[in-house]
Amino acid sequence: MSGFTIASNTGAESVLANPDFTFAYMATTVFPPAIGLVCLIAGLSAIMSSADSDAIAGVTTFLTDVYALIFKKPVADEEIPKYSRIILVIMLVGAFGMTIFANDIMSYINNVIGSFTPGMAVALLVGRFWKRATWQGGIATMASGIVFGVIYLVYQPFNAWVTEVFKGPALPVTIVTFVFCIVVSLLTPPSTHTEEERVALVMAERNQEKTASVR
Repeated sequence: MSGFTIASNTGAESVLANPDFTFAYMATTVFPPAIGLVCLIAGLSAIMSSADSDAIAGVTTFLTDVYALIFKKPVADEEIPKYSRIILVIMLVGAFGMTIFANDIMSYINNVIGSFTPGMAVALLVGRFWKRATWQGGIATMASGIVFGVIYLVYQPFNAWVTEVFKGPALPVTIVTFVFCIVVSLLTPPSTHTEEERVALVMAERNQEKTASVR
């Protein structure tokens, strides 16, 4: 807001036309050189740190959870570098592909993040506070969110309708994923384990994976 206000008063048309220039405008024009340099370094550090952390989290989740769930065994030590590189490349290609649907940072947040994030948020919140939620409902929630997001991004008539009615995808994808979560959870048998037992099972599985990795 401060950048927009200053740009309006000084006639910085490039900033007013494209919000992506706001940070650079503030750092290079508004602030003194020393403060601007610190802001640029901090901004670039935050971007690189976040990208690095997201990549590591994605690879780690696949190696420790997804792989073991699919193949019923932990990843062999000698296979970790190979699978890490493969998953990292897939994640980078997917991240690059999502940027194709955005022209600036605001449209990326509104269109891409707004399409995929609500499904994960619904799964986390419903799974935490509704005891009747099932793992099938969680998978259906995230899967329906991904499908909705892909259709919104690639099918222009649907994109135009959602934008006209809801002004963005966040609200409708939240409603759709919430309905899927409730319906699928009610149609599938409830968990027979208490919350404490589920936590104990997860911790036991993690310890088993660590033991197998050491061996």
